[in-house]
Amino acid sequence: MRERSRKEVMLWGISFVALIIIIGLTIFVEGIERNDQRRLAKLHSLQVLLVVRSDMERELNKPLFQLGALASYISVNPDI
Repeated sequence: MRERSRKEVMLWGISFVALIIIIGLTIFVEGIERNDQRRLAKLHSLQVLLVVRSDMERELNKPLFQLGALASYISVNPDI
């Protein structure tokens, strides 16, 4: 009888340790997944901001290029 209860206690102990390991691994993997999602969100935000920056630079440079072309035209044709 005593031998049987000792085996049962060992099985319960092993089951408990296995359960703790599984819970720990689940929490660890969930943390990694959360970090990956956060990185993806930051990457997407950066991509959107770079597109906005590119559009703004293009719109700001357009008049400068036109002004440079006008200055070149005037320098070639000073009698205007």
